[in-house]
Amino acid sequence: MGTEPSSAAAGGPTAGKRDDHKRSLTLLVVDDYPPGLMLLKQQFSFLGHRVIAATDGKEAFDQWLADDFDAVLTDSRMPLMDGCELAQAIRQHEQSNGRPRCLIIGITANAVPEERARCLAAGMDECFFKPMDLIELDRYLGQRDVAVPTHEIIETTQSEALGARLWALAGQNSDIQRRLVDSLRSSNQADCERLQNLLAARDAESLPDFAHRIRGAAGLIGAEALVTCCLTLEQAYANGASQDALLCQAEVLLQRMRELTADLGRLHQA
Repeated sequence: MGTEPSSAAAGGPTAGKRDDHKRSLTLLVVDDYPPGLMLLKQQFSFLGHRVIAATDGKEAFDQWLADDFDAVLTDSRMPLMDGCELAQAIRQHEQSNGRPRCLIIGITANAVPEERARCLAAGMDECFFKPMDLIELDRYLGQRDVAVPTHEIIETTQSEALGARLWALAGQNSDIQRRLVDSLRSSNQADCERLQNLLAARDAESLPDFAHRIRGAAGLIGAEALVTCCLTLEQAYANGASQDALLCQAEVLLQRMRELTADLGRLHQA
């Protein structure tokens, strides 16, 4: 807006209790997708950490230079400066200026070994696939005994299933869920407009990157039909599909995105 979806959890006071004996970390979180950034900030704030946010690698690098961070968590693919370029810039500065090594964790929707290898080669310490599990975040940052809120998802309509997923992601906090729905709805509407413009311009070359970005957000909220649609388009491009075939698949993607907008609209009105 992955791999096997996992229950990322962010929450309010009922979501769990942080071990007060653990040190609070100062984290730099980087993501160009607003709902994704919002969730990451909420998750790490819940764990008791100080969180600074950036929307691209260049902004993140400037913030990193100006502050002392215990860890950087960055999306691997972003405009201006992507996560790998950010990691390389940080490592080069550390070596040139004798600055202590900062933990860098990559976050990607491209759940293939090659992407993880690319991140590690750039100087990252680890790379996690979206959607991320709170327990994984907890483990890697050295936290223990964090309770993960659960919410049983039963067989129901698509919009109700989405609502249940967002309820779990929001840590069963209605205010956070409402803000998340609004953020996703706004971003998805803007993405629909962008895809319409790409279709009008018959810009098939821009479709794979667009689909990759949408796939990351779709994986985050468990929209598997949308994830599959994005993967189909990306794979079609990689296999040398014609412009007409790619544009046809993009029309299908646009329809799936409109369905998501409608579902989010129903949740917004609920």
